[in-house]
Amino acid sequence: MDGIDVDETGNVTLSFSQLETSSGAVTLTIENEDVSTEYEISVSSELIPDYTEEVPDLIDIAQEKETASPTTNPELGQAQTELKNAESAYREGDYERARELFTDAEDTINSFEATEQPTETDTGSQSGNNEGGSGGLLIAALVLLILLAVGFVTATSIELEPGDPLYGVFGGQ
Repeated sequence: MDGIDVDETGNVTLSFSQLETSSGAVTLTIENEDVSTEYEISVSSELIPDYTEEVPDLIDIAQEKETASPTTNPELGQAQTELKNAESAYREGDYERARELFTDAEDTINSFEATEQPTETDTGSQSGNNEGGSGGLLIAALVLLILLAVGFVTATSIELEPGDPLYGVFGGQ
């Protein structure tokens, strides 16, 4: 646009690309033959990440979690679909929808990681606990066997006399 006449009004659209910061200033210069005036206009924006770069990595993570999981989780498949839709929305210029889809999918994958990681860690612990449980069961069986043996020896070696409290219980007359 070369200029606007004195009585003319118009709109000027400014497009910014490859922004590194979320705020700045635009200087508007108005010139005529006699006077030159500059106005500085503060501009702020919300930087939107390029989801087309982030989506493939997050899809890979979701697929790894899906294959590592002992059970099928439909939420991971849905998260992958949301990521692909976020990428499409970003390419179409619907940045708000892209952000919503990306954030939802990312939250789903992160929550799955949080619930699945302890399970993977516990797998090793559970095998250790199973061995400890087997050892504990073995110890409990040995203690029970010893108590039964001691009880048998004690019961067969005690001679009850007519004044003992258990004399009538153990068959003494």
